[in-house]
Amino acid sequence: MKRFSPMTRFSRPGHRVRLPLRAGLVVLCLAGCTPGTGGDEWVATVNGRTIPLEALEDSLGPAVGEAAAEEREEIMLRELERLIREEVVLGRAEELGIEVTDEEIDAFLGRLFGENRGPVDPSFREEIQREMVMDRTAVLELASELEVPDSAVAFHFAEHRDRYAAPPQVQVRHIVVEDEKKARWVLSELRSGGDFEELARSHSLGPEARHGGLLPAFSRGELPEAFDRAFDLRPGEVSDVIESPYGYHIFRLEEPISGHEPKLEEVGEEIRSELRESRFTSLRDNWLRELRRRARIRINEAALETLR
Repeated sequence: MKRFSPMTRFSRPGHRVRLPLRAGLVVLCLAGCTPGTGGDEWVATVNGRTIPLEALEDSLGPAVGEAAAEEREEIMLRELERLIREEVVLGRAEELGIEVTDEEIDAFLGRLFGENRGPVDPSFREEIQREMVMDRTAVLELASELEVPDSAVAFHFAEHRDRYAAPPQVQVRHIVVEDEKKARWVLSELRSGGDFEELARSHSLGPEARHGGLLPAFSRGELPEAFDRAFDLRPGEVSDVIESPYGYHIFRLEEPISGHEPKLEEVGEEIRSELRESRFTSLRDNWLRELRRRARIRINEAALETLR
């Protein structure tokens, strides 16, 4: 699982980045210069922090070898820039004394995979730690600029009120079978007093059959079109047989759920969080560019040649 965090790739998604290695990347060290790790074992240094050649090789992966020469060069330079920017942020984190404990990593893994997860590869733990440190560094550095005033929250709510409204929903049970003949038989059983839940458990193909056919509440248009027919039913009413691409359905309306028009005080903190996240993304990009601009970067051209 690679680079899942928003702090991992700092260039815009889909944006092609060709590093100007000989013009703007501040190439201060060529084949003969080493930071003490020996010849071609390193590919770059960032403020004295070494990026091993192996890290760039691992980042590229085997698939890059099948790419055309020009595309391979572009991928290599893009990945090198990503690693350089990571080191820029990690170096700043070290200056600030920012750390992530084993307990915090375990808690993150628990949220990601559940508490009953198996053993985690040490390299994956290390990657998670790097990502968490980088995110934490950016948040700490930008915290004073992330406050969202009440006026901005109110304005956003007024402009996007519909987004926070809860539409009407229905709670239904359903039975789905593979052919119309069987569906007609099930419907006749229901109309003769058969128990909907028992018939669902015995005959329905849906995974909710074990719960008597009970579906989570849904709004109109949220599920395939056939399910919207449930909105035409009265509580307790059973539908006719309804065909869909998944089979033949029979619905019973359990409960209609009214829609809800939100109030600002109900969604204000949600809006504030959204605006803060949006502001953070913009500020982080500028912050990173400035860190990158001030960094002392050395590139080992001889090491890069081994990957071309």
